[in-house]
Amino acid sequence: MNPASIQNPFGFTDRVVVVTGSGKGIGRGIALRFAEAGACVAVHYRTSQAAAEQTAAGIRSLGRQAGVFQADVGDAPQVSALIARVTAQFGHIDIWINNFVTRWEKTTPLGRLGRPEDVANACLFLASDAAHWITGINLPVDGGALTR
Repeated sequence: MNPASIQNPFGFTDRVVVVTGSGKGIGRGIALRFAEAGACVAVHYRTSQAAAEQTAAGIRSLGRQAGVFQADVGDAPQVSALIARVTAQFGHIDIWINNFVTRWEKTTPLGRLGRPEDVANACLFLASDAAHWITGINLPVDGGALTR
């Protein structure tokens, strides 16, 4: 085992992460959390270019590389083109986060609504070397809402 990976299991230096729907909300939180961990981030949007540009500016302010990419992820040819554009800019893709958000309208057993960083932290962990042996799970990040 590499001692450096134990000291910093969330080191994503120079890894390239695509976060779909990362212009705002939870997607923005995920993108920024990966940038804080050292990743280069491909900021995806479907219709909110201005919000995506703001997210990218936030990533660049952290000293990380960011690119802004438009695509409808429900359209396979557009997804293929998105992959090609991200690869052309960054050289490769290491991690792909499909940001699909379900909104909870009531307070969870933890006594509050979820925040973007709650989901971002789970994504960071699952994409890290610390979770390399975790496969094929469904991890609800819902503050216990499904336990009710």
